[in-house]
Amino acid sequence: MPEKKILDYGCGLAGNCPWLSKRGQYYGLDIISENISYAKNRYPNGIFELGSGNTIPWPDAFFDEVHTYDVLEHAADVSDVLKEIDRVLKPDGLLYIGVPAKISEKCLLKIRPDYWEEIGHLRVVELPLLQKSLSPDRYGLVKQQKRRGVEAITLAVLFYWRRGKRVVAHQTGSPQFSRWTIAFMWLFDSQLFQTKLKYFPFIYIITLPFGWLISQVFPKARYFVFKKK
Repeated sequence: MPEKKILDYGCGLAGNCPWLSKRGQYYGLDIISENISYAKNRYPNGIFELGSGNTIPWPDAFFDEVHTYDVLEHAADVSDVLKEIDRVLKPDGLLYIGVPAKISEKCLLKIRPDYWEEIGHLRVVELPLLQKSLSPDRYGLVKQQKRRGVEAITLAVLFYWRRGKRVVAHQTGSPQFSRWTIAFMWLFDSQLFQTKLKYFPFIYIITLPFGWLISQVFPKARYFVFKKK
């Protein structure tokens, strides 16, 4: 059976490459040249391209899976992005989407009104918009999750205590973000299974249920999986 082709749309520094590579050949696309240069050096087995606008530089029906995390909230037109993703996704392919949750975004904006301007968020992307853009006769919703609740609380605390500093340095995708803080947050999320934290079950049998509970009340992000018909 041919190896699956996996696209990470808006890959950033390609932090998803190690675990997505286990699912097939990893392809990363980003609009920032520094991110692509870093990713090519860090992950030589990945295939990386610099993007421009909403155009994806691969043929129709090329990918078995498309993953896009913390990207759509930055897009000028969500429908245009999803239309292009639909073009490159094979029939029966899977589309994984992660977007910030409305409840935590509203809270963070109250603490720091310049939050969206500094981090480049344009909107909260909710399920009705995704379903409208994808069209229910072409895509079915397979799964949805609320996640990263402890991260939302952590960011709220950081925003409050560090009100004089730029928000970008507080984001988990930023090189300036403390690895210890990330490790702490990931103890409460299934992302820990992508790290060495997975070797400490005596800790996460307690932290994961707690993190799940917090996420149901105050999630940082919502995740959706759609299957193309």
